[in-house]
Amino acid sequence: MTPDPAEHAWWLASRSAGVVALLCITVSVGVGLAMAGRLSPRAGRALLDVHQWTALVGLVAIAVHGITLLGDRFLAPSIGDIALLAAALGVSVVALARAEQSEAAVTKRGVG
Repeated sequence: MTPDPAEHAWWLASRSAGVVALLCITVSVGVGLAMAGRLSPRAGRALLDVHQWTALVGLVAIAVHGITLLGDRFLAPSIGDIALLAAALGVSVVALARAEQSEAAVTKRGVG
């Protein structure tokens, strides 16, 4: 007997949003690294657009992933659980951005 996919709609939606988020953020980071390494100087504006849009779509997909987790009966997370994960993600993003700014400042001064 085949299980009814409607019984697992929240699980499917959450995991799908998570996969989309992972793919979009991966593409965004890859394009960002390509831009930083100046692998394709002529396609600068197009790469910047791809980088920004994939990052934005990835962030929206992360939000959808977190929201749809609330409907998952098997995992059954609370709003506090989701908020804790969102806060941890936010702290990570801010820390990475700060590290990138520090590295850029050091490189610009020629120390390193």
